[in-house]
Amino acid sequence: MINVMIVDDQQPTRMGFSLMVMKDPALRMTLQAGNGQDALDILAALQLHGQSLPDVILMDVRMPVMDGLDATARIKQLYPSIRILILTTYDQDSYAFGGIERRSFGILA
Repeated sequence: MINVMIVDDQQPTRMGFSLMVMKDPALRMTLQAGNGQDALDILAALQLHGQSLPDVILMDVRMPVMDGLDATARIKQLYPSIRILILTTYDQDSYAFGGIERRSFGILA
């Protein structure tokens, strides 16, 4: 079973992704957060209480408080075993390439 966390500032988007995740018997929807800082706070609380961390995070790029790129960099530093899929509906290449180029994500050597 793969535990999934969804981080997106739009509640309807989180709901839609949750419904898709729940349709796959190999996936379990475990957590949701409305921005990158909330995600970090949730992960820290889980770790503090000895609870399981998600295996995968579906991370939106543009969010208030802390965007997905900054949150991804911080999560990869603190929780390197968590895999993160960065999501965006924006058609600007800078969002996608900005995420790929960050060495702290563990994508580039």
